[in-house]
Amino acid sequence: MGHSNQQPPALAEPWRGPFARWPRVSDAVLAVAVFALALFVVDDANEGDLAIRSLGDVPPAAFLVFAVASAALLWRRSLPVVVFVVTVGATLLSTLLGYSQVVGVSFVIALYSVSGYSTGVRRAYFALGTAILVALSSLITDPEAGVGGVVFGVFFLTFIWYLGWRMRFRGERAAQIERQRPKLPELWPRSEPASRGNCTTSSPTG
Repeated sequence: MGHSNQQPPALAEPWRGPFARWPRVSDAVLAVAVFALALFVVDDANEGDLAIRSLGDVPPAAFLVFAVASAALLWRRSLPVVVFVVTVGATLLSTLLGYSQVVGVSFVIALYSVSGYSTGVRRAYFALGTAILVALSSLITDPEAGVGGVVFGVFFLTFIWYLGWRMRFRGERAAQIERQRPKLPELWPRSEPASRGNCTTSSPTG
């Protein structure tokens, strides 16, 4: 009796977006987009909405702060904690000096990166605690924010941190699948065709 051909089970390939397929290019585009937002979009003090400003209205010091915060995102995977500290400082400085609060987008991205790419769990929790303190500091730096706005900010930052945390475990799961893939042919039983010499037939004796 021959053995049926058995194939090792196929492992599903995890979906990979552009940030996973082309990390360097994606981070560069992200840094440029954040820099452009911080440069040309400003809070309208009169109406409380966002407004577009010309390049000539940007103070030289603000240009430098925006450039540092945006360029730091290029290292958000390899140095997530350092990038987080830089973007927090740039966000607080920009808010206190009235340059633009939009630069805080870099701080939110850095928070996601620390949660998802940092090597230690304590660093991820450190980033979450710092982000909550930054949100609470809005009661001092921006009195118009109100308690409701601060509470929303805390929940929003916590949600961003949680997304990075989930991404961390998805990445670890994908790495585990890749480590198991070369071992599958050895673990799965190979089917070998039965040789004719081993197949004997017995005839009834009279």
